[in-house]
Amino acid sequence: MINNLLLGGRITTFIKDFDLLLSMNKDFLKLFFCGISILVIFDGSAQQTNAEIYDAAYSAYDDSNYEMAIGLLEKLVSSYQDNIEYHLIIGICYSEIGDNALAIASYNRCLNIDTAFDQAYIQRGISYFSSGKNALAISDFKSAILINPDNPEVYLNMGTVMFDSGDQDGACKQWKKANELGLEVANQMINEICK
Repeated sequence: MINNLLLGGRITTFIKDFDLLLSMNKDFLKLFFCGISILVIFDGSAQQTNAEIYDAAYSAYDDSNYEMAIGLLEKLVSSYQDNIEYHLIIGICYSEIGDNALAIASYNRCLNIDTAFDQAYIQRGISYFSSGKNALAISDFKSAILINPDNPEVYLNMGTVMFDSGDQDGACKQWKKANELGLEVANQMINEICK
Protein backbone atom coordinates (compact mmCIF):
# COMPACT_ATOMS: atom_id res chain seq x y z
CA MET A 1 0.00 0.00 0.00
CA ILE A 2 2.75 2.43 0.98
CA ASN A 3 4.86 1.22 -1.92
CA ASN A 4 1.97 1.98 -4.27
CA LEU A 5 1.73 5.50 -2.87
CA LEU A 6 5.45 6.17 -3.25
CA LEU A 7 6.00 4.33 -6.53
CA GLY A 8 2.81 5.44 -8.21
CA GLY A 9 4.24 8.84 -9.12
CA ARG A 10 2.65 10.60 -6.16
CA ILE A 11 5.70 10.92 -3.94
CA THR A 12 5.98 14.69 -4.57
CA THR A 13 2.34 15.23 -3.61
CA PHE A 14 2.82 13.01 -0.57
CA ILE A 15 5.82 15.04 0.63
CA LYS A 16 3.98 18.36 0.12
CA ASP A 17 0.93 17.09 2.00
CA PHE A 18 3.13 15.72 4.76
CA ASP A 19 4.97 19.06 5.14
CA LEU A 20 1.66 20.94 5.23
CA LEU A 21 0.17 18.66 7.89
CA LEU A 22 3.36 18.77 9.94
CA SER A 23 3.34 22.58 9.93
CA MET A 24 -0.32 22.61 11.06
CA ASN A 25 0.02 20.06 13.84
CA LYS A 26 3.24 19.33 15.71
CA ASP A 27 1.76 16.06 16.99
CA PHE A 28 1.22 14.97 13.42
CA LEU A 29 4.57 13.21 13.27
CA LYS A 30 3.57 10.89 16.12
CA LEU A 31 0.18 10.28 14.52
CA PHE A 32 1.81 9.70 11.14
CA PHE A 33 4.10 6.99 12.44
CA CYS A 34 1.22 5.37 14.34
CA GLY A 35 -0.72 5.38 11.07
CA ILE A 36 2.22 3.87 9.20
CA SER A 37 2.40 1.15 11.87
CA ILE A 38 -1.27 0.33 11.35
CA LEU A 39 -0.84 0.24 7.57
CA VAL A 40 2.13 -2.08 7.83
CA ILE A 41 0.28 -4.36 10.23
CA PHE A 42 -2.90 -4.54 8.18
CA ASP A 43 -1.29 -4.51 4.75
CA GLY A 44 -1.32 -8.05 3.39
CA SER A 45 2.25 -7.71 2.12
CA ALA A 46 3.65 -7.27 5.63
CA GLN A 47 3.29 -10.29 7.87
CA GLN A 48 3.74 -9.64 11.56
CA THR A 49 3.74 -12.28 14.21
CA ASN A 50 1.06 -12.30 16.86
CA ALA A 51 3.72 -11.41 19.43
CA GLU A 52 4.64 -8.28 17.45
CA ILE A 53 0.98 -7.28 17.13
CA TYR A 54 0.51 -7.88 20.87
CA ASP A 55 3.55 -5.70 21.67
CA ALA A 56 2.30 -2.96 19.35
CA ALA A 57 -1.15 -3.10 20.95
CA TYR A 58 0.22 -2.74 24.45
CA SER A 59 2.55 0.03 23.37
CA ALA A 60 -0.45 1.87 21.88
CA TYR A 61 -2.39 1.26 25.11
CA ASP A 62 0.49 2.60 27.21
CA ASP A 63 0.59 5.69 24.97
CA SER A 64 -3.18 6.20 25.50
CA ASN A 65 -3.77 5.51 21.80
CA TYR A 66 -6.83 3.42 22.61
CA GLU A 67 -8.29 3.28 19.10
CA MET A 68 -5.07 1.79 17.75
CA ALA A 69 -4.86 -0.66 20.65
CA ILE A 70 -8.45 -1.78 19.98
CA GLY A 71 -7.74 -2.35 16.30
CA LEU A 72 -4.64 -4.39 17.00
CA LEU A 73 -6.24 -6.45 19.76
CA GLU A 74 -9.31 -7.10 17.59
CA LYS A 75 -6.95 -8.52 15.00
CA LEU A 76 -5.58 -10.90 17.64
CA VAL A 77 -9.06 -11.78 18.89
CA SER A 78 -9.95 -13.00 15.43
CA SER A 79 -7.40 -15.78 15.99
CA TYR A 80 -7.74 -16.14 19.77
CA GLN A 81 -11.43 -15.66 20.53
CA ASP A 82 -11.15 -17.17 24.01
CA ASN A 83 -8.29 -14.96 25.19
CA ILE A 84 -9.88 -13.26 28.16
CA GLU A 85 -7.06 -10.72 28.56
CA TYR A 86 -7.57 -9.35 25.04
CA HIS A 87 -11.29 -8.87 25.65
CA LEU A 88 -10.64 -7.19 29.00
CA ILE A 89 -8.12 -4.71 27.57
CA ILE A 90 -10.40 -4.00 24.59
CA GLY A 91 -13.17 -3.21 27.08
CA ILE A 92 -10.91 -0.92 29.09
CA CYS A 93 -9.90 0.88 25.90
CA TYR A 94 -13.54 1.37 24.90
CA SER A 95 -14.23 2.67 28.40
CA GLU A 96 -11.33 5.12 28.10
CA ILE A 97 -12.76 6.58 24.89
CA GLY A 98 -16.22 6.81 26.46
CA ASP A 99 -17.97 4.00 24.61
CA ASN A 100 -19.46 2.18 27.58
CA ALA A 101 -21.78 0.04 25.45
CA LEU A 102 -18.87 -1.55 23.58
CA ALA A 103 -16.88 -1.78 26.81
CA ILE A 104 -19.72 -3.68 28.46
CA ALA A 105 -19.97 -5.97 25.43
CA SER A 106 -16.25 -6.77 25.79
CA TYR A 107 -16.63 -7.53 29.50
CA ASN A 108 -19.62 -9.75 28.67
CA ARG A 109 -17.35 -11.71 26.32
CA CYS A 110 -14.89 -12.14 29.22
CA LEU A 111 -17.65 -13.47 31.43
CA ASN A 112 -18.86 -15.82 28.70
CA ILE A 113 -15.36 -17.31 28.73
CA ASP A 114 -14.97 -17.37 32.53
CA THR A 115 -17.83 -16.50 34.88
CA ALA A 116 -15.36 -16.30 37.79
CA PHE A 117 -13.24 -13.50 36.31
CA ASP A 118 -13.60 -10.81 38.97
CA GLN A 119 -11.83 -8.11 36.95
CA ALA A 120 -14.51 -8.34 34.26
CA TYR A 121 -17.21 -7.75 36.88
CA ILE A 122 -15.29 -4.80 38.31
CA GLN A 123 -14.67 -3.18 34.93
CA ARG A 124 -18.23 -3.81 33.77
CA GLY A 125 -19.48 -2.32 37.04
CA ILE A 126 -17.42 0.80 36.40
CA SER A 127 -18.88 1.06 32.89
CA TYR A 128 -22.40 0.59 34.23
CA PHE A 129 -21.74 3.36 36.76
CA SER A 130 -20.41 5.63 33.99
CA SER A 131 -23.65 4.90 32.11
CA GLY A 132 -25.79 5.85 35.12
CA LYS A 133 -26.81 2.24 35.83
CA ASN A 134 -25.91 2.18 39.51
CA ALA A 135 -27.98 -0.88 40.45
CA LEU A 136 -26.23 -2.97 37.77
CA ALA A 137 -22.86 -1.62 38.91
CA ILE A 138 -23.51 -2.60 42.51
CA SER A 139 -24.66 -6.05 41.40
CA ASP A 140 -21.41 -6.55 39.47
CA PHE A 141 -19.32 -5.37 42.40
CA LYS A 142 -21.13 -7.83 44.67
CA SER A 143 -20.36 -10.61 42.18
CA ALA A 144 -16.69 -9.62 42.19
CA ILE A 145 -16.63 -9.70 46.00
CA LEU A 146 -18.06 -13.23 46.01
CA ILE A 147 -15.23 -14.31 43.72
CA ASN A 148 -12.42 -12.38 45.40
CA PRO A 149 -13.34 -10.83 48.76
CA ASP A 150 -9.76 -9.61 49.29
CA ASN A 151 -9.67 -7.16 46.37
CA PRO A 152 -9.83 -3.64 47.86
CA GLU A 153 -10.51 -2.04 44.46
CA VAL A 154 -14.02 -3.47 44.32
CA TYR A 155 -14.94 -2.04 47.74
CA LEU A 156 -13.66 1.39 46.73
CA ASN A 157 -15.72 1.32 43.54
CA MET A 158 -18.83 -0.01 45.23
CA GLY A 159 -18.54 2.70 47.88
CA THR A 160 -18.36 5.35 45.18
CA VAL A 161 -21.49 4.03 43.48
CA MET A 162 -23.35 3.73 46.79
CA PHE A 163 -22.41 7.31 47.67
CA ASP A 164 -23.62 8.48 44.26
CA SER A 165 -26.88 6.61 44.91
CA GLY A 166 -27.37 8.47 48.21
CA ASP A 167 -26.27 5.68 50.56
CA GLN A 168 -23.53 7.43 52.54
CA ASP A 169 -23.49 4.85 55.35
CA GLY A 170 -23.14 1.98 52.88
CA ALA A 171 -20.44 3.88 51.01
CA CYS A 172 -18.46 4.49 54.20
CA LYS A 173 -18.68 0.81 55.10
CA GLN A 174 -17.24 -0.14 51.69
CA TRP A 175 -14.45 2.44 51.85
CA LYS A 176 -13.49 1.28 55.35
CA LYS A 177 -13.24 -2.29 54.05
CA ALA A 178 -11.05 -1.09 51.15
CA ASN A 179 -8.85 0.71 53.67
CA GLU A 180 -8.63 -2.40 55.88
CA LEU A 181 -7.43 -4.32 52.83
CA GLY A 182 -4.62 -1.81 52.31
CA LEU A 183 -6.00 0.64 49.75
CA GLU A 184 -4.81 3.92 51.21
CA VAL A 185 -6.73 6.10 48.75
CA ALA A 186 -9.88 5.02 50.59
CA ASN A 187 -8.65 7.07 53.59
CA GLN A 188 -9.31 10.26 51.65
CA MET A 189 -12.94 9.29 51.11
CA ILE A 190 -13.32 8.23 54.74
CA ASN A 191 -11.78 11.47 56.05
CA GLU A 192 -13.81 13.72 53.76
CA ILE A 193 -17.19 12.02 53.89
CA CYS A 194 -17.37 9.48 56.73
CA LYS A 195 -17.24 11.61 59.87
